[in-house]
Formats: sequence, structure tokens, C-alpha cells
Amino acid sequence: MPKTTQVIHWRARRQRRRQRSGQAVLKIAGLLLLVGLLVGLFGVVGSVGAATAVYAYFTQDLPDFTQLETLGQNESDTFETSKIYAWGDPKP
Repeated sequence: MPKTTQVIHWRARRQRRRQRSGQAVLKIAGLLLLVGLLVGLFGVVGSVGAATAVYAYFTQDLPDFTQLETLGQNESDTFETSKIYAWGDPKP
């Protein structure tokens, strides 16, 4: 291959690389953005899952919310006299 033809090929290859470098930067930026969004999404989903697990753990021993209306309705089981004490000496 003659030297001039080789130089033309080198120049053409160099121009293609320059044109592709912008595309490569965009591809890398897009990939990083996608990875960042996925990490953020997994973080949110994981946080919601952890919050749900903590809520379920702490509420597992509580009665059903539909039973709250009937709790304390039976006075014979729950009624006790309360004594209220005041501070200091009582006046006769």
C-alpha cells in the first residue's frame, strides 16, 4: 500500500474515532445513569420491605383492629376501683 493511501486510511480512522468518542461518552453516561436509577429503585424497594417487616414484627402480638370496638365492653372482667391519692397530709 502506498504511503499516501496509508495516510488517508489513518486520517479516516482517526476521524471515525473522534466521532465515536462522543457516542462512547453518551453510552457510558447512559449506562451510569441506568445503574444509578436501578440502585436507587432497589434501595427504595428494600427500605419499604424492611419497614413492612419491622411493622409486622411489632404488631404480630396485637389484637385484630376489628376487635378493638369490643375490647373493654365486659365490665365484670375489667372494672376495678381506682384510688386517687393527693400529695401532702389530708385535712381532717
